[in-house]
Amino acid sequence: MIHTVRALVLGAALLMLAACTGGGDQSFDTAPPPSAAQEDVVDPAVPEEFRAAAEAYTKFRKVDPCGLLYDAAAVESVFGKASGDELLPDKDGLDNCVLRIDTGDFASNYNLYLEVGAEFDQARRNEAAQETLGGVEVFVDKATDDPERNCTVAADVDAQLAVADDARGLYAVELRVQASASRDTKPAKAACDVARQYLTATAGQWRELPRRDGDRSSPRLELGGLDPCRAVAPIAADTQGAQLRPTSASSCEVRLPSGTVKEKTRSQTVKVIFAMDEDPAAQATGSTSRTTSATIAGQKAAITERGINCQVQVPWQPATTVTPDNTKVDEPGLVQVVTIQVPDCGTAQATAEKVMAKVATPDSERAEDRADAPVRLGDLEKVPDAASVSAPFDPCAVGWKSFPEEVRHPGDAKPRLVAASSQDKFATACRYTNDETVEAKVDEKGQGSGALGKVFLTMVFWAKSGDISVDTVNRTNARDLDLRGKKGLIRSYTGNSGVPSCATIFALANGTAGVTVTQNRFATDPCAVAEQVSLAIAAGTP
Repeated sequence: MIHTVRALVLGAALLMLAACTGGGDQSFDTAPPPSAAQEDVVDPAVPEEFRAAAEAYTKFRKVDPCGLLYDAAAVESVFGKASGDELLPDKDGLDNCVLRIDTGDFASNYNLYLEVGAEFDQARRNEAAQETLGGVEVFVDKATDDPERNCTVAADVDAQLAVADDARGLYAVELRVQASASRDTKPAKAACDVARQYLTATAGQWRELPRRDGDRSSPRLELGGLDPCRAVAPIAADTQGAQLRPTSASSCEVRLPSGTVKEKTRSQTVKVIFAMDEDPAAQATGSTSRTTSATIAGQKAAITERGINCQVQVPWQPATTVTPDNTKVDEPGLVQVVTIQVPDCGTAQATAEKVMAKVATPDSERAEDRADAPVRLGDLEKVPDAASVSAPFDPCAVGWKSFPEEVRHPGDAKPRLVAASSQDKFATACRYTNDETVEAKVDEKGQGSGALGKVFLTMVFWAKSGDISVDTVNRTNARDLDLRGKKGLIRSYTGNSGVPSCATIFALANGTAGVTVTQNRFATDPCAVAEQVSLAIAAGTP
């Protein structure tokens, strides 16, 4: 799982996706939509020696890696679970996807990694065992030292993607399985057994690769279809002797000439990666942090000093978020990011601005998020909403209108359903956030200045009758509270974060409702916010 700092890449044959792949009548050689047409053309700045690789990567970028990797029926068949636990694009690039499977306490856990456009040349193919799984010809890599825990299976999809002859036999779609078990015991299933079984169960998807612009996974991560070399090309053009080189379907670098960076301990490259990571706007800033924030291309970006280089992360289409853990109420979510790595922070902001000027803008502020998509990214646990638990009110429909005016989100940000953790007793809950984001400056030495952003977090929940008591007994600082004739309590406290907090709990005719507020952004007392929201719920709910 990718954690936040506060508490996550097709030929002539028609692609007739069956119901299990959730697709439509598409082919990889049909004309792409106008907004993506330029992405099929290799940037002229790419040197001749790397053009074959760059052209191959344009093909692999059309594949939906998470849509290819995940299938609920396959998970149940191989692991005996109704669904996986987490499905996320990797922070190393949108050409990667990771599926995590937890089979229970003191049992085996499995991570399935899928990469489209993975380097798999003839040398590796000669060393691998050739097998056919579900009609798909694959290479099983025998180079691992521990086949019980690690196994790699790769499929040659050159014909399906219509990869040009000069790049054939160099890249593949690769599935890597990593198995683990507690107390140094062997996994219940060897990694290679899992890889063979899972690929066989999903063979239909491998025979007809799902498209990134198709209907299989949601939300659609459009940044993954763009060319990172186009973004970093201006840096090569501005530096005599620099060389542009694609490094994966989602990354590209400029190798700087000798002497450009005088410190031998620093990176000699500028690299751009299209990935998904924690929202840069939520990353920590302050005098003791190596991360500062700045506005780049109109977005709140994060700049981090990393020793050998400086990393800038700029959100792309920030309204589209993926939640890696539904039980974390303070989880801001993962977003598509343009990651720019430069030798030092003194030039980071200027370089990032130049790169972002060449990154295509999103087609819309919010990418298509389809509730009926067969594959949903993020935490795969279905979060219970009000209707599914027969709650008398919907915590997500309480809305910012019920909050004091001074704390309401100016953009009326949509609240997020939150799943209960093992310690929670609520049946359904929704999180409202209106945190402060701050801007910091980076000086010529790469030193940042700024302050931590302020927090505003509210959770509205409903619990079944008898699951949560409204008595003040054994609750520190709790006092009785009457909410339009409904018995309840209100309690102020300071949690582990050190931020002032307040909670209300009150009885309804059906179950118990509650509001928790944690905030230091506004002058308003957290208890005043909690009580006003509670009154709004009590007034409209028997």
